[in-house]
Amino acid sequence: MESENNMKKRKPLWLKWIIGLIFAYVGLLVLVLAAAIVTMTGTFTLIVLELFIENQSLRDFNEQYLVPASEFSWNLFTRLVPGL
Repeated sequence: MESENNMKKRKPLWLKWIIGLIFAYVGLLVLVLAAAIVTMTGTFTLIVLELFIENQSLRDFNEQYLVPASEFSWNLFTRLVPGL
């Protein structure tokens, strides 16, 4: 039993750190992209609603809060992904 455990190769510590960093980076990309999609969907929804309702407060809310948030999250995502 002990000889079997000794014969198994253990993963080096640096490899575990690199794999952990890659998973953390992919997780960060997923969170940023999800936030970008949610804010863009909210922006688009309020734009469509504003066309039918013609309410100025929806347009003001959209332009003041959602448009900058969606632009920021999309710019953050494109900076995090190399080659975009």
